[in-house]
Amino acid sequence: MDKIELRKVTEKDWNFILNLRNEFYINSFYEQKKLIQKTEHYEYMSKQNSIHKEAPSVCIIEDLDWPNPIGSFWGEVNVSFHKGLGLAGTITSGLLRDLDAIDKSYQVLANAIGPSHAYVHVLEYGSSINVHGLRINHGDIIHADQHGAVIIPEDALKMIKKAINHMTKKESHLIGAAKKPGFNMEKLKQAWKDAANEKWEE
Repeated sequence: MDKIELRKVTEKDWNFILNLRNEFYINSFYEQKKLIQKTEHYEYMSKQNSIHKEAPSVCIIEDLDWPNPIGSFWGEVNVSFHKGLGLAGTITSGLLRDLDAIDKSYQVLANAIGPSHAYVHVLEYGSSINVHGLRINHGDIIHADQHGAVIIPEDALKMIKKAINHMTKKESHLIGAAKKPGFNMEKLKQAWKDAANEKWEE
């Protein structure tokens, strides 16, 4: 039998592979100009907690296979890595797997659930991306929960606590009235009036 000699992959090899890939995808996909090593992505993510001291950082990833992603970047391993590096969660248009094993304190909003790997790799970081129509830029302030995610304009931060308190008080009239015995349309109309009379905190 012939023997096959293995050697370490060099940067020249990777550039050759990238050139082949770019020639294949030209005008139909994404041209990657520079190979990004895995360590570069994690190094970048490890430095994001300094952006907003008052809030934890999250990792936002646009999957270019959307709306039909086939491989999952997110599972037990990457959730563990990113949580360990100080991030609080992930928002992605890609897939999520390992639902039974991922750390439940790390929040992930994903496009769908998928079973396994594919040729998943990072093309760039720190750029403007689009996740399900939400245009996100580096440093944006994001509110996310199980229902989805929104961007909060920075100039709205000084009033958001007052806005939340105001809406909570207004809704308490409506919800409180609806939960009391004998609730009817007249009581609903009165609850609407009471809610409308709530004053904005100065």
